[in-house]
Amino acid sequence: MTGEPPFRRSTDAAVLFAHLEEQPAAPPGLEGVIAKALAKEPEDRYGTCAELVEEAREALGVGEPRRDRRPLALVTAAVALIAVSLLAWFLTRSGGMPGPVGKGLLARVDPSKAIVAGTVRMGADPTAVAVGGGWVWVTTLADSTLWRVDPRTLSLTKIAANGTPAGGVAVSGGQVFVGNASLTGGNVTRFDAASGVQVDVLSNSGVSTMAGARNGVWAAADPYVLHIGNGAAGTVTTPVLARVALPYPRPVDAAHFRATDSGVAVDAAAVWVLGDAFDPRLWRIDPQQGRIVATISLPFTPAGIAAGAGAVWVTGQLNDRIARIDPASNRIVVSIAVGREPSAVTVGAGGVWVANTIDRTVMRIDPRTNRIVERIAVGMSPKVIAVGDGSVWVAGDAS
Repeated sequence: MTGEPPFRRSTDAAVLFAHLEEQPAAPPGLEGVIAKALAKEPEDRYGTCAELVEEAREALGVGEPRRDRRPLALVTAAVALIAVSLLAWFLTRSGGMPGPVGKGLLARVDPSKAIVAGTVRMGADPTAVAVGGGWVWVTTLADSTLWRVDPRTLSLTKIAANGTPAGGVAVSGGQVFVGNASLTGGNVTRFDAASGVQVDVLSNSGVSTMAGARNGVWAAADPYVLHIGNGAAGTVTTPVLARVALPYPRPVDAAHFRATDSGVAVDAAAVWVLGDAFDPRLWRIDPQQGRIVATISLPFTPAGIAAGAGAVWVTGQLNDRIARIDPASNRIVVSIAVGREPSAVTVGAGGVWVANTIDRTVMRIDPRTNRIVERIAVGMSPKVIAVGDGSVWVAGDAS
């Protein structure tokens, strides 16, 4: 991922020994941050991912948001350095990734009162939330689980996700789709929403994100975006209806690449796919033609995306803003300051809702005025958000 192996040795055995027994040099400025993140005892590590990111931001001089921030190019480079450096460190340690600290939390926000109306604990590190089929669905990474939540009582049913559910969850046609990833590949597993029973498994190179559509889901399995159909009732066949290739930056080298796709959103006319810090672009796909019809360059590091209220909304994870894109012109028309690290966004229930991970808040934006009208403390570091069943559902890690 970094374009340079952490260890170069004369034999394969020597390389393996180095991975097990040695440590690659820490990037300048991140020595203390990485040392704490990799502490042997769990209590000596950061309590949440948000704490780790905040200290890394401070160490690199991109901490508290200020009006006189350094040029965007430097900020984007700093985020890329954080992500690549920490991942390289974690993957080359003999002990692997640090164990999860704390528990996941799902909160139900009442949009009419702008309050948290209920919460329920679940596995650590929620990765996605969706609403459909009469249930709320949440995936958690630490225990590889798909949670089915009753939206009225908040009672939980725990379902094995059939992998590591890092690739999102979406609902369509009474079916629940879960994207699972691994170092050797991945799959999209389809469940029956009524019973929670696994119906089918579609193997692929690993899905990073997905969104529900009228017939199935659109899932990003870089460098492709797949339209995966619901399949016929009572069958175990999950069809791939379309496959669209997303072009990599040119030239493709260590400085020009894309590590993953950050988000997918679907509206009545288009499928929108979001790049990452290394390739900050937004692609518009015509779902009928199955091809890219517009490419929008973003002047910030993207994080979350949603479509609705006559616009496409993209959060900037480092500049702490959300951009409103006009589908008629495929241009950014408004940029709105929000909270720190706006990781996710959803549209519905009377507004545009933004989950701010570091600030531990959810904000509601009035799409008619493009102004923040509500700011709600949610008692966690929110990472994913969805609207459905008359509520706003937000999940994250609770300290």
